[in-house]
Order: sequence, then C-alpha cells, then structure tokens
Amino acid sequence: SGLIRPHPREGKAAYSPDGKRVATWGPTDGLVLVHDAATRAETFRFEGHKGKGVYHAAWSPDSKRLAIGGARNEVHVW
Repeated sequence: SGLIRPHPREGKAAYSPDGKRVATWGPTDGLVLVHDAATRAETFRFEGHKGKGVYHAAWSPDSKRLAIGGARNEVHVW
C-alpha cells in the first residue's frame, strides 16, 4: 500500500522535475490530482477541464506550474 492512489478513472501520470509531486489524470472527466511524492497525500485537485477530458499534463522546468491540455484545444496553466 505504498503506492499513490491514481486518478479514480485510471489515467496517466507525470512527475514534477524536482521529483516532489506527481500529477495524475483521467481521460474523460477533466479531473487532475496532484500528490506529494514522498507522503502520497493528495495536495491539489484541479477541475478546470471538468466534463471535458484531459489529454496531457506537463510540469514547468522549475516544478512550480502545471500545464493541463484538454478537449476543445484548451490549455490551463496552474
């Protein structure tokens, strides 16, 4: 049980470049979860693409921002 519980709809994951956080997302509901990689605790929940789907997420090189791309060619930067 040392694993991070991924997005409930089993999607993809991206570790931040500093290795401190991991984002997980599912393909259809627009929800992105961010976990602390060391404690496995959920630290953020992004619903900016809610109901639209998330296709990809990528961390900035300094690990401070997360870009989330979804349906309708939208990108949100958090």
